[in-house]
Amino acid sequence: MQVRTSKTKVIKEIENSAKGIFTMTPLAPGYGITIGNSLRRILHSSIEGFAITHVRFDNEVQHEFDTIEGVVQEVSEIILNLKQVRFKQKGEYQGEKITIQIKGKDKFLAKDIEQFANSFEILNPDLVICELDPKKELNLDIVLKKSKGYLRAEDNKTKHNALGYIAMDAVFSPIKRVNPKVTTTLVGQRTDYERLTIEIETDGSINAEDALQQAAHNLTKHFSLLYDEKAITEEVEEEEVPANKEFLRMRQLLNTSIGSLDLGPRVYNTLLNKGYKNLADLASLNESKLVAQKGFGKKAIQDIKSVLASKGLTLGMDAEKYKVEPLIDD
Repeated sequence: MQVRTSKTKVIKEIENSAKGIFTMTPLAPGYGITIGNSLRRILHSSIEGFAITHVRFDNEVQHEFDTIEGVVQEVSEIILNLKQVRFKQKGEYQGEKITIQIKGKDKFLAKDIEQFANSFEILNPDLVICELDPKKELNLDIVLKKSKGYLRAEDNKTKHNALGYIAMDAVFSPIKRVNPKVTTTLVGQRTDYERLTIEIETDGSINAEDALQQAAHNLTKHFSLLYDEKAITEEVEEEEVPANKEFLRMRQLLNTSIGSLDLGPRVYNTLLNKGYKNLADLASLNESKLVAQKGFGKKAIQDIKSVLASKGLTLGMDAEKYKVEPLIDD
């Protein structure tokens, strides 16, 4: 790749499937660090990739601090290893859930996922997910999504949390490392012009040149808003509503999924089947309405009241005023 703008050119020095070194020279004083840092930030934040966002084990695992009989690693260690699995799309994306069955093996490797995920290639196949007794069987479902940047587990609330899935931190970015270096170069009699060298390393799901071009396109698109008169509009003043800490705390609390509450499996399944998804749904009910519904005995109602009380809530509350946002269903 070689692009010329006046006397400035971009030279591709080294490039393979996962690494590239590109040099842009000469640049006016100060432009090297400006362009280099901008590209580095955009590369890390705007290039899409695939990552596992949720996992569910069939071995009665309730949370990430649990253990699985016959498996050496704890669930938390397995999740950390699953977080490192890197995917490259090789066919049409067929849904988001992948069911995996491991049996007759003493190790669960990343490459074992590939036979259950026909649309993807595993880029780090020798990564050990966990070690297990060959006589034991390990069954799990993973949810794979495409996005950008990084997503924290606590921010990853979807319908899967209510179905027994454990949310994971997800690193979507395929960019492993970006290293911009600025040095001086001679232009005529001047020695203060700059040479920008950018070293880009990816996980192999995208080559370095394509990643650089995508980042440059995204950066240019945003800068174009500053010189395109049609894109500049007058700011419309909006009335600022002061934030109420207690209001925000209650809204966040009421949005808690029932899957994370300390409820027995029978009560949990009954609530889920009747469409109750979060604390707001429970707190909005009154006791007489619960008694009238099939499946809720005295013990179940007492359990629900105890869980609500532990959160400082009661049955019959007006949860509507807190404008609780529904759980995301995509």
